[in-house]
Amino acid sequence: MKTRSIFINYKDLHLYLEKHWQGFETKHYELFLALLLAKLHSLKFGEKYHIGLPAQQNIDRDLPREYSDENLITALSGYLDENTHIDFFLVPESEICVNDYTGLGKASGIAFQAKRILNKNGETLSETVLNYLNDEISNKYSNVSGALLLFLGGPKSSGELDLDFAKENLNTDRYLFEQILFVGGIKDSICFGELWPNFGRDGFSMKEILDSEV
Repeated sequence: MKTRSIFINYKDLHLYLEKHWQGFETKHYELFLALLLAKLHSLKFGEKYHIGLPAQQNIDRDLPREYSDENLITALSGYLDENTHIDFFLVPESEICVNDYTGLGKASGIAFQAKRILNKNGETLSETVLNYLNDEISNKYSNVSGALLLFLGGPKSSGELDLDFAKENLNTDRYLFEQILFVGGIKDSICFGELWPNFGRDGFSMKEILDSEV
């Protein structure tokens, strides 16, 4: 799948969110997740990852290609493509190829659709996750070339995901994504794992994440 994208390194997007953060109730939570996933992938796979955001086709015509704070703010506030199932990409640095003549780049990366999961009344977090995956999701998406990322964190979300419960109850007869991943906080650590097609999780301490370079 080819998608016009804005490519941003970790530090630039981090500085943007520090200055302009609007909260987890806005689309900024997707940018926060992109930062977090870039860190986790770097820790897990030992390579620097850049962040791609789907962009409108007219961005090349309207905005200069050179980097500046002003151009970044304009791009993120007015040129992101909201009419796509993909919220962001992670692109290994080794997969980025820039044309020296045009300044345009091509890259192969991992596409993510992010979904923030909030506990519903009377349900455990595991039950809310499974009800969403088994019942709700088929009414919202067609087949998507990419991974579904469940964000189990932030205000109004509590508890831990029971992987054994998920493995026993997840219906994968017809699944719409190539992978189902999840990320969430547990005390002083971040848990990053997979529900489908594989099951498992990795834990990273907050110190490990904060001290790592991307």
